[in-house]
Amino acid sequence: EDGGREIGLKRLLVAFDFSDHSEQALKLGLSIAQEYQAELHLLHVLPPFTLNEPEISWYPLGSEGVYHKAARRLQKAVPGEAHLWSKIKNVVSEGQPYREIIHYAERNEIDLVCIGAQGAGFGLLTLFGSNVDRVLRQAPCPVLVARPLKHARKVTNELVEREVVGKAEIAAVAS
Repeated sequence: EDGGREIGLKRLLVAFDFSDHSEQALKLGLSIAQEYQAELHLLHVLPPFTLNEPEISWYPLGSEGVYHKAARRLQKAVPGEAHLWSKIKNVVSEGQPYREIIHYAERNEIDLVCIGAQGAGFGLLTLFGSNVDRVLRQAPCPVLVARPLKHARKVTNELVEREVVGKAEIAAVAS
């Protein structure tokens, strides 16, 4: 079955900054890529380096370069089995996140962008408007905005608490 080609869904881009919201965007992106047998492009954008703000101010010291660290983290973020049903491309770029996401989507003929509702943020970058808002307005394709399923977790926790309390009440009555 060639469902992905019917609606033109061949390439997905997940903007990934290692936040909870981008984790959810990745889960949704992986699910859609599997359903439509589409390529999945995973993009992490490093903030731009400037002469006034050396690399040390943005990143912890270490022997590995920041690009290499980010690339390794991207590889670890994708489950191994995903490579069995989708071509996965990991990309690390540098710049303003919304610009990099939009340019990447244009250059690579992306059919759907998946992005978290809130990113990890780097202070000053968030002062100039939301990256998500700018991607929504300027992307050359549809954009799926994801957020963690906090409500579902809360409901599950309440049900577990009720079940535990219920069992304790039964045990107290039985003894």
